[in-house]
Amino acid sequence: MHGQEHFIPRQSADGWKTSNPSLLAMIPLKESLEMFAEHSMVALRERSVRLTKYFEKGVKAIKNISSITPTDPKRRGCQISVRVSGSASDLEEELIGCGVVPDARDPDILRFAPVPMYTTFTDIARAAQVLDRLVAN
Repeated sequence: MHGQEHFIPRQSADGWKTSNPSLLAMIPLKESLEMFAEHSMVALRERSVRLTKYFEKGVKAIKNISSITPTDPKRRGCQISVRVSGSASDLEEELIGCGVVPDARDPDILRFAPVPMYTTFTDIARAAQVLDRLVAN
């Protein structure tokens, strides 16, 4: 652009690149970074381990499903994957209808990710209860 009166965009995908993110894209980024600044990664990881252990305990009590995630927190993140009998996608739809949002991997895997920044222990208990009720039917 230096030395030119008018902007002449490139005709390829490079023409869509910008040198700086747009202001509208920066607002949510700024807010999320402020949230991370309020919590140390150590504290978030400790909470993640507690949340997933709590969910694992709930999953263990449910018949017809089993966790396939390593129980050692050093070998996983905050995601817990469970094997279900029947269609994971069908169960995913039912769970979403009840306000529990997993991720299905057909044919029989559901993934749950209790995010330590905003998932509560009440959320975890409710997710396990809803999962238990739906699997029992």
